[in-house]
Amino acid sequence: MAGPRDPHLLDRQKQQKNTETERHAMRPIRRSLLLASCGAAIVPGVASAQDKTVVVLGTATPGGGFPVYGQAYAETLNATDPTLSIQPKNTKGSTDNLPQLEAGQLDLEALFAHNWHWGLLCGTLATAFLVLNVLSQPASARSAGAALLLDVAWVGVGYGIMDALLLNVMPVVAVWGVFSGAGWQGKLAIGALALLASLLVTLLYHLGYGEFRNRKVLLVLVGNAVITLAFLASGNPLAAIVSHAAMHVAAVFRGPETMLQLPPHYGAPRSRAGEGLSPSAPRAS
Repeated sequence: MAGPRDPHLLDRQKQQKNTETERHAMRPIRRSLLLASCGAAIVPGVASAQDKTVVVLGTATPGGGFPVYGQAYAETLNATDPTLSIQPKNTKGSTDNLPQLEAGQLDLEALFAHNWHWGLLCGTLATAFLVLNVLSQPASARSAGAALLLDVAWVGVGYGIMDALLLNVMPVVAVWGVFSGAGWQGKLAIGALALLASLLVTLLYHLGYGEFRNRKVLLVLVGNAVITLAFLASGNPLAAIVSHAAMHVAAVFRGPETMLQLPPHYGAPRSRAGEGLSPSAPRAS
Protein backbone atom coordinates (compact mmCIF):
# COMPACT_ATOMS: atom_id res chain seq x y z
CA MET A 1 0.00 0.00 0.00
CA ALA A 2 1.54 3.35 -1.09
CA GLY A 3 2.19 6.04 1.52
CA PRO A 4 1.42 9.76 1.21
CA ARG A 5 3.36 11.60 -1.54
CA ASP A 6 5.78 14.39 -0.78
CA PRO A 7 4.09 17.70 -1.83
CA HIS A 8 7.48 19.22 -2.84
CA LEU A 9 8.10 16.27 -5.16
CA LEU A 10 4.69 16.75 -6.78
CA ASP A 11 5.45 20.44 -7.35
CA ARG A 12 8.80 19.65 -9.01
CA GLN A 13 7.21 17.06 -11.32
CA LYS A 14 4.51 19.57 -12.29
CA GLN A 15 7.12 22.23 -13.12
CA GLN A 16 9.08 19.77 -15.26
CA LYS A 17 5.93 18.88 -17.21
CA ASN A 18 5.16 22.58 -17.78
CA THR A 19 8.73 23.19 -18.96
CA GLU A 20 8.58 20.28 -21.43
CA THR A 21 5.23 21.53 -22.72
CA GLU A 22 6.70 24.99 -23.32
CA ARG A 23 9.71 23.50 -25.12
CA HIS A 24 7.49 21.50 -27.47
CA ALA A 25 5.36 24.57 -28.09
CA MET A 26 8.43 26.68 -28.93
CA ARG A 27 9.96 24.21 -31.42
CA PRO A 28 7.66 25.14 -34.34
CA ILE A 29 8.26 28.83 -33.60
CA ARG A 30 12.05 28.34 -33.57
CA ARG A 31 11.87 26.37 -36.80
CA SER A 32 9.78 29.10 -38.43
CA LEU A 33 12.22 31.77 -37.30
CA LEU A 34 15.18 29.72 -38.57
CA LEU A 35 13.55 29.12 -41.95
CA ALA A 36 12.60 32.77 -42.21
CA SER A 37 16.15 33.91 -41.50
CA CYS A 38 17.62 31.39 -43.94
CA GLY A 39 15.08 32.39 -46.56
CA ALA A 40 16.08 36.01 -46.22
CA ALA A 41 19.69 35.06 -46.93
CA ILE A 42 18.95 32.59 -49.74
CA VAL A 43 16.19 34.29 -51.70
CA PRO A 44 18.42 37.08 -53.15
CA GLY A 45 20.87 34.44 -54.35
CA VAL A 46 18.08 32.41 -55.91
CA ALA A 47 16.69 35.47 -57.64
CA SER A 48 20.12 36.35 -58.97
CA ALA A 49 20.62 32.83 -60.35
CA GLN A 50 17.17 32.89 -61.95
CA ASP A 51 18.09 36.08 -63.82
CA LYS A 52 20.90 34.25 -65.63
CA THR A 53 20.60 32.07 -68.71
CA VAL A 54 21.93 28.65 -67.69
CA VAL A 55 23.81 26.87 -70.47
CA VAL A 56 25.00 23.28 -70.03
CA LEU A 57 28.10 22.80 -72.18
CA GLY A 58 28.82 19.17 -73.11
CA THR A 59 32.54 18.43 -73.55
CA ALA A 60 33.93 14.87 -73.64
CA THR A 61 35.43 12.24 -71.36
CA PRO A 62 37.66 13.50 -68.50
CA GLY A 63 41.40 13.48 -69.13
CA GLY A 64 41.29 14.81 -72.69
CA GLY A 65 41.62 18.28 -74.14
CA PHE A 66 37.95 19.10 -74.69
CA PRO A 67 37.01 19.27 -70.95
CA VAL A 68 39.94 21.64 -70.41
CA TYR A 69 38.85 23.90 -73.27
CA GLY A 70 35.24 23.66 -72.13
CA GLN A 71 36.10 24.71 -68.58
CA ALA A 72 38.19 27.62 -69.86
CA TYR A 73 35.40 28.71 -72.22
CA ALA A 74 32.84 28.56 -69.41
CA GLU A 75 35.01 30.55 -67.00
CA THR A 76 35.65 33.19 -69.64
CA LEU A 77 31.99 33.73 -70.55
CA ASN A 78 30.89 33.63 -66.90
CA ALA A 79 33.46 36.31 -66.06
CA THR A 80 32.60 38.58 -68.98
CA ASP A 81 28.80 38.21 -69.19
CA PRO A 82 26.81 38.39 -65.91
CA THR A 83 23.65 37.22 -67.69
CA LEU A 84 25.10 33.77 -68.48
CA SER A 85 25.86 30.77 -66.30
CA ILE A 86 27.87 28.27 -68.37
CA GLN A 87 28.07 24.85 -66.71
CA PRO A 88 30.52 22.38 -68.31
CA LYS A 89 29.45 18.75 -68.30
CA ASN A 90 31.64 15.73 -69.03
CA THR A 91 30.14 13.36 -71.61
CA LYS A 92 31.25 10.30 -73.55
CA GLY A 93 32.13 12.37 -76.59
CA SER A 94 30.33 13.29 -79.81
CA THR A 95 28.32 10.05 -79.91
CA ASP A 96 26.90 10.96 -76.50
CA ASN A 97 26.53 14.71 -77.06
CA LEU A 98 24.00 14.42 -79.91
CA PRO A 99 21.47 12.27 -77.96
CA GLN A 100 21.82 14.62 -74.97
CA LEU A 101 21.20 17.64 -77.22
CA GLU A 102 18.07 15.96 -78.60
CA ALA A 103 16.91 15.15 -75.06
CA GLY A 104 17.41 18.76 -73.95
CA GLN A 105 20.15 17.85 -71.47
CA LEU A 106 22.73 20.07 -73.23
CA ASP A 107 22.32 23.61 -74.51
CA LEU A 108 23.84 24.67 -77.82
CA GLU A 109 21.49 27.33 -79.10
CA ALA A 110 21.95 29.61 -76.09
CA LEU A 111 25.72 29.31 -76.28
CA PHE A 112 25.87 30.50 -79.89
CA ALA A 113 23.13 33.06 -79.28
CA HIS A 114 25.53 35.09 -77.12
CA ASN A 115 26.44 38.15 -79.26
CA TRP A 116 25.23 36.19 -82.30
CA HIS A 117 24.66 39.34 -84.38
CA TRP A 118 28.25 40.44 -83.86
CA GLY A 119 29.42 36.94 -84.65
CA LEU A 120 27.56 36.91 -87.96
CA LEU A 121 28.64 40.45 -88.83
CA CYS A 122 32.34 39.82 -88.16
CA GLY A 123 32.09 36.41 -89.82
CA THR A 124 30.55 37.97 -92.93
CA LEU A 125 33.29 40.59 -93.20
CA ALA A 126 35.99 37.94 -92.79
CA THR A 127 34.20 35.73 -95.34
CA ALA A 128 34.25 38.50 -97.94
CA PHE A 129 38.02 38.87 -97.61
CA LEU A 130 38.65 35.12 -97.67
CA VAL A 131 36.37 34.37 -100.64
CA LEU A 132 37.95 37.15 -102.69
CA ASN A 133 41.27 35.59 -101.85
CA VAL A 134 40.08 32.19 -103.08
CA LEU A 135 38.83 33.71 -106.32
CA SER A 136 42.24 35.29 -106.91
CA GLN A 137 43.81 31.85 -107.27
CA PRO A 138 43.82 29.83 -110.51
CA ALA A 139 40.81 27.54 -110.95
CA SER A 140 40.99 23.80 -111.49
CA ALA A 141 38.62 20.91 -112.16
CA ARG A 142 36.04 20.05 -109.51
CA SER A 143 33.68 17.15 -108.92
CA ALA A 144 30.13 17.07 -110.24
CA GLY A 145 26.78 15.74 -109.08
CA ALA A 146 26.71 13.71 -105.89
CA ALA A 147 30.51 13.82 -105.59
CA LEU A 148 30.38 17.64 -105.55
CA LEU A 149 27.71 17.59 -102.84
CA LEU A 150 29.88 15.25 -100.78
CA ASP A 151 32.89 17.54 -101.24
CA VAL A 152 30.87 20.55 -100.15
CA ALA A 153 29.49 18.75 -97.09
CA TRP A 154 32.75 17.19 -95.91
CA VAL A 155 35.74 19.06 -97.39
CA GLY A 156 33.89 22.37 -97.29
CA VAL A 157 31.59 22.52 -94.26
CA GLY A 158 32.88 19.67 -92.08
CA TYR A 159 36.59 20.27 -92.61
CA GLY A 160 36.07 24.04 -92.31
CA ILE A 161 34.23 23.80 -88.99
CA MET A 162 36.83 21.46 -87.49
CA ASP A 163 39.67 23.72 -88.61
CA ALA A 164 37.89 26.75 -87.16
CA LEU A 165 37.45 25.09 -83.78
CA LEU A 166 40.99 23.74 -83.64
CA LEU A 167 42.91 26.70 -85.06
CA ASN A 168 40.82 29.77 -84.30
CA VAL A 169 38.51 29.06 -81.35
CA MET A 170 40.19 26.69 -78.92
CA PRO A 171 43.55 28.49 -78.58
CA VAL A 172 41.75 31.78 -77.90
CA VAL A 173 39.44 30.18 -75.35
CA ALA A 174 42.38 28.58 -73.56
CA VAL A 175 44.17 31.93 -73.21
CA TRP A 176 40.97 33.66 -72.08
CA GLY A 177 40.47 30.98 -69.44
CA VAL A 178 43.94 31.48 -67.97
CA PHE A 179 43.61 35.27 -67.80
CA SER A 180 39.86 35.57 -67.25
CA GLY A 181 40.29 37.66 -64.09
CA ALA A 182 42.14 40.51 -65.81
CA GLY A 183 40.60 43.99 -65.92
CA TRP A 184 39.73 46.02 -68.98
CA GLN A 185 43.22 47.49 -69.18
CA GLY A 186 44.69 44.08 -69.84
CA LYS A 187 42.10 42.87 -72.36
CA LEU A 188 44.01 44.16 -75.39
CA ALA A 189 47.18 42.42 -74.22
CA ILE A 190 45.21 39.21 -73.60
CA GLY A 191 43.66 39.49 -77.05
CA ALA A 192 47.10 39.86 -78.63
CA LEU A 193 48.34 36.83 -76.69
CA ALA A 194 45.28 34.83 -77.77
CA LEU A 195 45.95 35.75 -81.40
CA LEU A 196 49.57 34.62 -81.06
CA ALA A 197 48.41 31.32 -79.52
CA SER A 198 46.05 30.77 -82.45
CA LEU A 199 48.81 31.50 -84.96
CA LEU A 200 51.22 29.17 -83.17
CA VAL A 201 48.73 26.28 -83.33
CA THR A 202 48.06 27.12 -87.00
CA LEU A 203 51.77 27.12 -87.78
CA LEU A 204 52.44 23.76 -86.11
CA TYR A 205 49.34 22.26 -87.74
CA HIS A 206 50.31 23.27 -91.27
CA LEU A 207 53.98 22.36 -90.91
CA GLY A 208 52.73 18.79 -90.90
CA TYR A 209 52.16 19.22 -94.64
CA GLY A 210 55.30 19.21 -96.75
CA GLU A 211 53.92 21.86 -99.10
CA PHE A 212 53.83 24.40 -96.26
CA ARG A 213 57.41 24.01 -95.09
CA ASN A 214 58.37 27.19 -96.90
CA ARG A 215 57.23 30.80 -97.14
CA LYS A 216 53.72 29.77 -98.21
CA VAL A 217 52.93 29.15 -94.56
CA LEU A 218 53.04 32.93 -94.03
CA LEU A 219 50.05 33.28 -96.35
CA VAL A 220 48.23 30.67 -94.30
CA LEU A 221 48.94 32.66 -91.13
CA VAL A 222 47.54 35.85 -92.67
CA GLY A 223 44.22 34.19 -93.50
CA ASN A 224 43.88 32.56 -90.11
CA ALA A 225 44.76 35.82 -88.38
CA VAL A 226 41.74 37.41 -90.09
CA ILE A 227 39.48 34.56 -88.91
CA THR A 228 40.76 34.67 -85.33
CA LEU A 229 40.42 38.46 -85.20
CA ALA A 230 36.78 38.09 -86.26
CA PHE A 231 36.22 35.78 -83.28
CA LEU A 232 38.09 38.10 -80.91
CA ALA A 233 36.12 41.14 -82.07
CA SER A 234 32.71 39.48 -81.73
CA GLY A 235 33.23 37.12 -78.80
CA ASN A 236 31.12 34.53 -80.60
CA PRO A 237 32.58 31.38 -82.21
CA LEU A 238 30.15 31.74 -85.11
CA ALA A 239 32.48 34.38 -86.58
CA ALA A 240 35.31 31.87 -86.95
CA ILE A 241 33.12 28.91 -87.90
CA VAL A 242 31.12 30.73 -90.58
CA SER A 243 34.14 32.39 -92.23
CA HIS A 244 36.40 29.31 -92.15
CA ALA A 245 33.69 27.00 -93.50
CA ALA A 246 32.70 29.51 -96.21
CA MET A 247 36.33 29.76 -97.30
CA HIS A 248 36.55 25.97 -97.66
CA VAL A 249 33.27 25.79 -99.59
CA ALA A 250 34.45 28.51 -101.97
CA ALA A 251 37.70 26.60 -102.47
CA VAL A 252 35.76 23.42 -103.31
CA PHE A 253 33.86 25.23 -106.08
CA ARG A 254 37.02 26.94 -107.33
CA GLY A 255 38.82 23.60 -107.67
CA PRO A 256 40.59 21.71 -104.83
CA GLU A 257 43.74 20.89 -106.81
CA THR A 258 44.91 24.50 -106.99
CA MET A 259 43.53 25.81 -103.71
CA LEU A 260 46.03 26.48 -100.95
CA GLN A 261 43.14 26.23 -98.47
CA LEU A 262 42.56 22.51 -99.15
CA PRO A 263 45.74 20.55 -98.52
CA PRO A 264 47.31 18.15 -99.15
CA HIS A 265 48.26 18.44 -102.83
CA TYR A 266 50.35 15.34 -103.40
CA GLY A 267 50.72 15.99 -107.12
CA ALA A 268 51.83 19.62 -106.80
CA PRO A 269 55.52 20.44 -107.26
CA ARG A 270 57.25 21.31 -103.99
CA SER A 271 60.81 22.06 -105.07
CA ARG A 272 60.40 25.85 -104.84
CA ALA A 273 58.23 28.02 -102.62
CA GLY A 274 55.01 29.04 -104.33
CA GLU A 275 55.73 27.10 -107.54
CA GLY A 276 52.59 26.59 -109.61
CA LEU A 277 50.58 28.98 -107.42
CA SER A 278 49.63 32.58 -108.02
CA PRO A 279 51.41 34.89 -105.55
CA SER A 280 49.12 37.80 -106.33
CA ALA A 281 47.25 37.87 -102.97
CA PRO A 282 47.48 36.41 -99.45
CA ARG A 283 45.85 33.02 -98.99
CA ALA A 284 44.58 31.17 -95.97
CA SER A 285 43.95 27.62 -94.93
